[in-house]
Amino acid sequence: MEGHKSKIGKDQMRQYMGGLYENSMVVYREYLQNACDAVEQALEAGLIPNRKQANIAVVIDQFNKCITIEDVGIGIDRKNIGPYLVDVASSQKFNKRLVGRHGIGRLNGANYCDKIIYETSAEGEPIKSTLVWDVKLAKELCADDSVDMD
Repeated sequence: MEGHKSKIGKDQMRQYMGGLYENSMVVYREYLQNACDAVEQALEAGLIPNRKQANIAVVIDQFNKCITIEDVGIGIDRKNIGPYLVDVASSQKFNKRLVGRHGIGRLNGANYCDKIIYETSAEGEPIKSTLVWDVKLAKELCADDSVDMD
């Protein structure tokens, strides 16, 4: 991901960061669909032996005001963090059985928080890759007409 540069217009970014849907529950649907897709890919790749071990956990921490969605899916290898998680509207999901295909659903949470943290690793990687998206800063940049986002 080091040195990966992505471009998006401010109007698109504002729309993807919460302007697409009026119902806040859509955020959970989007994240759970992404988790389901990751699990499905892991099953197809033989990384999970059967559906009984294909778990997705949702943890709601009211004290810290944090929601965590964790899956045992395929993960994203380190070299693809930029294209898969930084680039917008460039989904790498080509399997028609998978739900997500547009590459914008992960941005919906931005309408409801100050930061989104993605942690992932692929089979055989000894460490997790972490991407922290500073939603508060992204909103400030989108609101400032003097800032060019290219």
